[in-house]
Amino acid sequence: MTKRTKGEGSVYMRKDGRAVAATMYEGKRIAKYGATKTEAKQKLDVYLSELRSGKVVLGPKQTVEQYLTHWLENSHRLEIELTSLDRYRSVLRAHLIPAFGHLQLTSLTCER
Repeated sequence: MTKRTKGEGSVYMRKDGRAVAATMYEGKRIAKYGATKTEAKQKLDVYLSELRSGKVVLGPKQTVEQYLTHWLENSHRLEIELTSLDRYRSVLRAHLIPAFGHLQLTSLTCER
């Protein structure tokens, strides 16, 4: 039996026969289900990597401000220069968040 690392979560079988992989991310419990423990763990790993890269929204009531702040500080921050990061932060604070920050991401649609 191998010891899990911090933040890896837990993987177990439910009484109904489904496997569950669960962990905490930013104060929220995330669980993914599968037929086997391996499948559930793989689903959780894929979901967490998408979450960290900004492809997945956490929570149905997440606002544009929360998403953009999370994206900039956690996903995009390591890929850009510090001066660019400061500029992006100022654009967010001065323009995007006052105009769109209060909107929920689920309410946004693509105009075609």
